[in-house]
Order: sequence, then structure tokens, then C-alpha cells
Amino acid sequence: MSEFIVMKQCFTCKEYKHLADFHKSNKSKDGRKGSCKKCRNKENKIYNKTPRAKELARKRVEKFRQTEKGRKFIYEYNHSESKRRNMKKYHSTEKGKATRKKSCIVNRTKFAYKYPSRDAVKYAVRMGWLPNIKTLNCYKCGHQAQVYHHFSYEKKLYLMVVPVCYICHKVVHLKKSS
Repeated sequence: MSEFIVMKQCFTCKEYKHLADFHKSNKSKDGRKGSCKKCRNKENKIYNKTPRAKELARKRVEKFRQTEKGRKFIYEYNHSESKRRNMKKYHSTEKGKATRKKSCIVNRTKFAYKYPSRDAVKYAVRMGWLPNIKTLNCYKCGHQAQVYHHFSYEKKLYLMVVPVCYICHKVVHLKKSS
């Protein structure tokens, strides 16, 4: 009994290839896409570098982050051992050290008005006037708090802070800026 090997010509590279080299498609008669997997991968890589594709991907990620599943995913990743390992590995490289130093300098100059209040909160925690952030829950969602949020950076309001997790902190600042 002879076996039939079904071949198909790729529209892009014009080569004849086995049907397994084509993605499935319900719209075509033979049940396969017109371009082979290699050609489609090349096309996708080119498309993904376009501004439109990047914008759509950014919107998809933002939409996902707003869902409960997305928030849970981000929370778990931010507290995972793999993230810590990756960050430690990156910060030990020359590029990582340079990037960290540059961002530190930029942030110190850009947000110079915030540092006295942050230092005041650190001092208050050390002195026992404020509880350690690790012992508190986020005032918005109830997860473990990771930072203190300042409502104002005026000197008399330095210690007027609330405990929040990173996600809620971003949300508070996004609402503030819009």
C-alpha cells in the first residue's frame, strides 16, 4: 500500500512543503493557511516591530492588568523568587549597574521634593513612631502593603501616610495624574 504525501506551495516563498509545515485554518479548502510557518513567523516578527502592533500589545497588557486575574499575576510575579533572581543577575552586569546608577541620579533630581518626606518616614519607622510596612495590609485591597503613600510632600504632612501595595499605589497615582 503506497502512502500519499500531501504537498502544498507556500504563497510567500513559493516552495512546496508538507501540510504539517502550514498552520491550520478553517477558512481554506485544504484546512491550512496559504503561507508556511517559517514565512508567517518572519511576517509576524516584522509586524510586531511596527508602532501599531506595539500600541495594540500595550493596550492588551493594560487591559489584562485591570482584571482580577492580571492583578493576581502581577502580584505573584513581583513576589516570586524568579524575579528576584533575574533582577539580581541583571544588576550585577555592567549594563545593569550603569542603568541603575543613571536612574538613581535622574530620580534624585527629578523628584528631589519627595526625598525629605521619604527619609522622614524611614526615620519614623526606625524610631518606632510608624509600624514596619511588612506588618500592615493595603488600605485599598487588603493585600500585604509594600509602601507608604504620601498624600502631600509638605513638611508638616511628612508623616501623613497610608500603607498600600504596589498595584494600588500605581492606581492612586494614575487617578491623581488624570
